[in-house]
Amino acid sequence: MTLKEQYQRAGGQYQELNERFAELQKDIYPGEWREGGSNSEVVPGQGFTRGDSLKGDNRENSYYFNVFRMYITEDDLSPAFAEIARSWKAKGWEVTDGKRQSGRPRITATTPDGFWFEAKGSPGALELTGMSAVYWGDQYALLVAAAERRDAENAAGAPWDTTDRDDQGYTYRLPGVFRPFPAWDAAGQ
Repeated sequence: MTLKEQYQRAGGQYQELNERFAELQKDIYPGEWREGGSNSEVVPGQGFTRGDSLKGDNRENSYYFNVFRMYITEDDLSPAFAEIARSWKAKGWEVTDGKRQSGRPRITATTPDGFWFEAKGSPGALELTGMSAVYWGDQYALLVAAAERRDAENAAGAPWDTTDRDDQGYTYRLPGVFRPFPAWDAAGQ
């Protein structure tokens, strides 16, 4: 595949992760969640770091995407964690639930097609992380292409607002609201 073809395929994979993640968010809490690092979410990580997802992958030839959000609340989250474990098991996912050494709850799930999700408690928040499956592709070339296009879109002031932060630097968004994967032609390619 050409880099452009790989990039377009990666954009679809990024979209799929964020759509799946939004459904999990809505199941837990349909209101606003604190965003976590949307600048890096469009940039793929090394698939190799996810373990043995692909036989024969290395630091250059595979990639994945991740997303992170926090539901900020002072409510008792014990019922939420029980419902998350029940819901994820009902989907047929491989689920591990329990407590971390700190005593705070943690639930992880792996889908049959390789997506990984984690819900864990922290003081005043429920943290939700999602990772896509691992895909074959030139991770570094995709990383550079996505970062260049993200930066070009930021400089042009579109299509994603990067200025809507509170005084602590955070922004809050509804489930399903996420930065679009940067357009291929954003960097003049």
